[in-house]
Amino acid sequence: MYLERTGEVVSIDRLPVIVCSEPPSIFVAHNVAIHVQSLDKTFDANPLWQFKLTPVRRQVWKPNRERFVTHTQSVVSFFGFMSENKKANRYHYTLDPIVFQQRSVSELWSRSLATLPALVEWATDVRQFVADNELRISTSSGGLAGQLLKDARFYPEPRRKVPRATNDAVREMLPGNYYSLFAARVGRIYRATYLDQRSSHHTIAESIALPCANSLFARGHFLRLSDDAPARRPWIRGNSPAFERFRRSHHGLIYCRIIVPKKAKFAPPFMQDGIGESCQFIYTNELDDLYANGGSVVSVIAAWTSIEIDRGLPKFASWAKEQSDIASAERKKWLKPTLLSAYGLLAARPKRLEFGFKRGRGKDGTYPIGSGIVRVKITETRREIELPICNVIQRGMIEAETRARSLRFARELDSQGHTILAVYADSIFVDSSIALPLLPPEWRIQEHLTSLRFHAPTAFTSLEMTKLPGIPKDSVRRIYQARSALAARPARQTA
Repeated sequence: MYLERTGEVVSIDRLPVIVCSEPPSIFVAHNVAIHVQSLDKTFDANPLWQFKLTPVRRQVWKPNRERFVTHTQSVVSFFGFMSENKKANRYHYTLDPIVFQQRSVSELWSRSLATLPALVEWATDVRQFVADNELRISTSSGGLAGQLLKDARFYPEPRRKVPRATNDAVREMLPGNYYSLFAARVGRIYRATYLDQRSSHHTIAESIALPCANSLFARGHFLRLSDDAPARRPWIRGNSPAFERFRRSHHGLIYCRIIVPKKAKFAPPFMQDGIGESCQFIYTNELDDLYANGGSVVSVIAAWTSIEIDRGLPKFASWAKEQSDIASAERKKWLKPTLLSAYGLLAARPKRLEFGFKRGRGKDGTYPIGSGIVRVKITETRREIELPICNVIQRGMIEAETRARSLRFARELDSQGHTILAVYADSIFVDSSIALPLLPPEWRIQEHLTSLRFHAPTAFTSLEMTKLPGIPKDSVRRIYQARSALAARPARQTA
């Protein structure tokens, strides 16, 4: 154990003494909970001993996907000692790389350092970033990102919270991850170039018109969408001047009746239900793609839109890109996913908040901690709480635009004679038999892939890269190493 204040390296056995003597500090370790479990045994009888735990529950599915078990992890926010007047509490706040980003410190910082110096350097860098940006230390990267989405540099004026009813109504329309095979066939082997969008989420957030929460409202026949007859009643006719005015001035999500006269290659998913008329949810930034692929809007039935453009998120996106550009190679490992997590928070689901304290006024309960359990006083909110920064439509528009840009570029490459093997949300697999043209600035060559084999639309292997969802990273790394070793083995000589 290393003490930054004194520069000493001491035995972990001295932790109870140090906890009692050190001023409020940041305690950094792999699996902080194990150490708090040990400290709790030591200080259990001390009436001033205190800690705060947050239960994180995850569903772990069985291989057959027929049932799951719920795994609960207790995240330690702080531990230490209360003061008798509660004005001078001596609490130590925690930083655990496994909790912070679900990765070890060797993945977040440096594989060349031993664990202790790597923890020290990583935590020092996180603390410096927090201090430079006047943030509070947080146990998770999302906690830092959430603070940035309320930062006065990007949002100098408080903004209205998007109503929960609006977020709930549109959450199921999030585009999600997009995977589609085109020329590729499962099981066959290809040579391909893997193209990737540069900083796709940041680039898109700073360049498209996103709805401002202050004027984001539900409009039209939004209350009767589940009723077939009223749901087909037009609110705005698609061939009317009112629709042209609406299209120019509104930003968000619309529910509309569209017509698709013909099948189009590399068309967005909402055009893939077949030729003819259908009712679809479409983000306003996707309307140009609808028309570019031969479709049109017959009528708008309902809309969740704003007439104002959000000016804060583009500022954050520009700043985030700048921070990633100037960051050291080591800082990028943890900072890049931290800044990207901000976009995930836009669609975070409401949940009841629950905490466990060693001492408090809550109900008696137990939480798992370390290798055992600990008795706590549980406090929880009576209802589900939604983050005040939540704006599901903004998240949906960013995802939709990411997918749309990949499909647009795939369509352009296809028109130039290139064979598109597959398109993912922010990337394209192009057959390597024809040289690529000069790529636009927002695109880059991520990798040249040999022995590329798609096992499913979402899974592939190659000598250079492997994507196998659901298989642990360590197993994927071993597969990659084995394939690389096999490729490097000299060919057997025959007589």
